[in-house]
Amino acid sequence: MALTVRFADAGDTEAIAGFLAEMDRFYGAATQAPEKAQARVADWLADDAGSSRFVLAHDGDAAVGVASVAVLLPGPELSGSLFVKDLFVAEAGRSKGVGEAIMRWLADYCVARDIGRLDLTTETWNGGARRFYTRLGGALQEQKVFFRFDRDALAALAAGD
Repeated sequence: MALTVRFADAGDTEAIAGFLAEMDRFYGAATQAPEKAQARVADWLADDAGSSRFVLAHDGDAAVGVASVAVLLPGPELSGSLFVKDLFVAEAGRSKGVGEAIMRWLADYCVARDIGRLDLTTETWNGGARRFYTRLGGALQEQKVFFRFDRDALAALAAGD
């Protein structure tokens, strides 16, 4: 497997939309219609003002892994922090070094730009992911808790309810 990792561009819309559908199936979520997903991804990739980016791993011409990331400010010593929202490897690419290649690329990106930290979350039930990140040197942050405001909670909060 000859892996390359890079930031996604507009030509990667279909591949990213496919990964998002596969990720939804993996987590048991409802998938979006392909044309809707592709339109949304195209909008995201065209948003040059945003700090969120997609990173793709390729084996030759085939996309085999994706990560969605964003640089958050501030980070340690005002250096910034890279947040990995999702890292997903296609089933055919699992246990072949794809996830590690993406993580190493992200680490190199951080080091080259003096970004002082990389943060991510994973489900408590996902022992494989937890072992993977621990093996790569990630430290479990047990002092943190995670809160989510879903669409209903956002609407209520915005309305002052």
